[in-house]
Amino acid sequence: MLVDEGLVVARPGRGHFVRSQEERPLLVRRPRVAAGTGSPTEALLTAQGVRATWDSESTTARADARIAERLGIAAGDPVMHTAYVYRADGEPVQLADSWEPMAVTGGTLVVLPEAGPYAGIGVADRMALIGVEVGTPVERVTARGASRAEAALLGTTPAAPVLAVERTYYDRAAGRAVETADIVLLGSRWAAEYGTRPTPADGSADTQG
Repeated sequence: MLVDEGLVVARPGRGHFVRSQEERPLLVRRPRVAAGTGSPTEALLTAQGVRATWDSESTTARADARIAERLGIAAGDPVMHTAYVYRADGEPVQLADSWEPMAVTGGTLVVLPEAGPYAGIGVADRMALIGVEVGTPVERVTARGASRAEAALLGTTPAAPVLAVERTYYDRAAGRAVETADIVLLGSRWAAEYGTRPTPADGSADTQG
């Protein structure tokens, strides 16, 4: 009852803790940072003065019908599934489940996103290493309540508002999907920002007399 009322936070494997009433700074999710800057999520949080850490687990799996449709492969085809929990200054703020077709990365040095010589550098930079250039991913963003499992991982209450993002990266040359992910952002901590403010041709800011 205390968890449902938001007074206590349940942390799997650790116990129950009284929820802090201290306001947390709002984080802004923006489009992918420039190539070659490492983990996009880490770079984004670091730019906002937040220490980013994450846990991950990668396993081979078979694509179910939903993921197969998003990747343009047959249901049952092998994929690499990676589950993430991202933290900002130690507090969980984002979940992600990523799937990559083994037909794309299998047998390469980037098959494990968070292991090997190219661990943790992000989808775009990893794909570039195997000759696949991706553009800006396609994202579908909705708002909903957190499931009980998501709430436990994020340290919030079931049905707390979250932003749910379905993201897919495509090979720009071949047009095929090379990665798709379900991303869950804690609604009380995140705002999403899209687009780029134009810069005058001379590099100066617009002014009015």
